[in-house]
Amino acid sequence: MDFVIKIGGSLYKYPGKLRELCQHASTWLKGRRCIITPGGGPFTDLVRLAQRDHNISDEIAHEMALIAVDQYGLMLSDMISNSKPVKSIVEARKLIPSAIPILLPSNLILSSDVLEHSWRAGSDCIAAIVARICNAHKLILVKDVDGVYEIIDSKLLTEVSLSKVRQMKTCLDPLLPETLEGSGIECIVVNGLKPDRVKAVIDGLKTVCTRIVPG
Repeated sequence: MDFVIKIGGSLYKYPGKLRELCQHASTWLKGRRCIITPGGGPFTDLVRLAQRDHNISDEIAHEMALIAVDQYGLMLSDMISNSKPVKSIVEARKLIPSAIPILLPSNLILSSDVLEHSWRAGSDCIAAIVARICNAHKLILVKDVDGVYEIIDSKLLTEVSLSKVRQMKTCLDPLLPETLEGSGIECIVVNGLKPDRVKAVIDGLKTVCTRIVPG
């Protein structure tokens, strides 16, 4: 697999921009050796709220959150032409290149139990796990920010090491560095509100983004 691209739930609150991105993705990803993974957005936010208000256990909240990610994936499948929701990487591989697979990850993650049952490991980690399983060379995390910022002066980092990210407070899942460690996968954080930047990252061109490198 060439790359896994996660379309973040943070983009949900920009309906026009999300639809524009999805329309572009229909063209850009057609025929590419890639898998889309979804974020959680308001669907997982509701699970957080339910856990807080009703004292739901981490185990059940974990399963609920994974189902919530599936729901965002289904929504994306309705917005991206030529895409199809799948529940396994085997199914995803069979679809390529005739359609763009969107992985609904709950079955995969629950059956393998490879994800910590906490809010430190969310859809960024799920995307990284999928990238590892399918031997992807690149993981693209599409969010509503330009990338990872330096803590002290809020300057955008064009490149940052996994070890440094581990020590920072960022827009990424806290356990993402640990999930990527030793994989050799190039991870790129890019702003989905700027579709031209996403296209550039897909094509391997320079643009405004943050590259997370081993080390």
